[in-house]
Amino acid sequence: NEYTSLDVELGFIAGLDDLLELESRLLQAVFTHAAGRCAEAFEALGVPIPRVPERIPRYTLAEAAAAHPGALVVAVDARGDEIVVAGWQEGSGQDLFEFVEALAGLPLAGLLYTNVGIEGSLSGIDPAPVLKLCAATRLPVLVSGGLKDESDVLAAYQLGAAGVVLGTALYADAIELP
Repeated sequence: NEYTSLDVELGFIAGLDDLLELESRLLQAVFTHAAGRCAEAFEALGVPIPRVPERIPRYTLAEAAAAHPGALVVAVDARGDEIVVAGWQEGSGQDLFEFVEALAGLPLAGLLYTNVGIEGSLSGIDPAPVLKLCAATRLPVLVSGGLKDESDVLAAYQLGAAGVVLGTALYADAIELP
């Protein structure tokens, strides 16, 4: 399975719609190009060439969750009790636990929590926010940030986490997979 993504960063935009409009035009250009250059390959694979609408629909989280109950995981990055944004560089002013409380009525699959204060450090998980977060929500919580070895995986589960995300611990060979 190969995954390719596109990360767009812009300056001097009026808002999210500017970014979404650019991405819409970019996808339209990509698939128009593919239709002209790769039509035979699409035909051989038996798949239609995707059509990108003039305006890609926008959905709120509540609308998306209602349309796909139990299928969405909300990712939240926090330093302390504050949600961070802009590549973890800026505080949002939004309290993590108020945000989680606001998710309570949505039919979500889970919550992915990254403790950015220790992400990538191999210092071990910070148990206090994991315990507090797991107690604050009925959603399954996936924990990311600081995991150093198998003992942290066990600790996360003992604190109530439904799962963990391993990154640096795998890259640094601190955890071996079977």
